[in-house]
Amino acid sequence: MSLRRGWAVGRTDLDHPNPAKPSRNGWMYFPPCLASHQPDIAIIMLGTNDAQICHQRPVEAIVTALARYVTYCHESDVTPLLVAPLIPDPTGLFNEAIVPRSAWHFDDTAVATLTALPEKIRTYAAKHGVAFFDANTYAEAGVDGLHWTAAGHERFARAIAQMIHEIA
Repeated sequence: MSLRRGWAVGRTDLDHPNPAKPSRNGWMYFPPCLASHQPDIAIIMLGTNDAQICHQRPVEAIVTALARYVTYCHESDVTPLLVAPLIPDPTGLFNEAIVPRSAWHFDDTAVATLTALPEKIRTYAAKHGVAFFDANTYAEAGVDGLHWTAAGHERFARAIAQMIHEIA
């Protein structure tokens, strides 16, 4: 079996609040991506941007949106792999010396949502027999509290590659 991969980017199924950024709704891209790439496995790691202040989407709604991806994968004969996104580090996220307050896209409510998200995704995945991977096991937030360190990227890549190999 040859292994082909597919992915989605942005928010689960929400539009960016800035109409000049129309390509941030992952759901708008996902079905055409599966149709054109015909992957064996779809790695789905979304949810962080859903919790931004402009959306303040509850954790249950994020998981429901992710379930739509899983359903579509199953209907398309693609194996879904749900990846829990990194929990942000408020120490960096709310440090005005690193990120000016005017650029903050997250607040305490968003951090609480994102802190609960990995376990909620894990629970959904277990209940529905979907492969699950927790990025928090391998990656860590960098100085801005949100984006990954280079070492975290490397550990994550090695670990998820192993999981993909096991699934395939």
